[in-house]
Amino acid sequence: YPNMDSILNDIMHEYCYVICDNDKVVATAAIIDDVDPNYNIIVDGNWLSQHPYVCVHRVACLPDYKGQGLAGRFLSYAKTLGRKSVRIDTHEDNLSMQRMILKNGFSHCGTVFMSDGAKRYAYEWVGESDGF
Repeated sequence: YPNMDSILNDIMHEYCYVICDNDKVVATAAIIDDVDPNYNIIVDGNWLSQHPYVCVHRVACLPDYKGQGLAGRFLSYAKTLGRKSVRIDTHEDNLSMQRMILKNGFSHCGTVFMSDGAKRYAYEWVGESDGF
């Protein structure tokens, strides 16, 4: 995960971001400045805002590079893209991702379901009011 088709699609749409160690890609994420239709319905909670948002998806890191804050760097970058809100989701069993998301200032907002019915915990970060 993510599979090659997802990565190629992200590259084609210019969503794919990577972190490299010299010439080696060690982490990747899709950062999408667009609405995610899977986020239209949230249960067991509410989104923090109705502002335009950036989505972060498909965060992955090579095993030898886990625990070095690389995933958090993608979230920090997403916060700088000119939207007041950043949204992300993760599988309910992915405890390390849940901890990382919360550690980076996101709030748990509820549950969303993917188009295939898969359940995901949903999180949002809302920035300071600055004219957005």
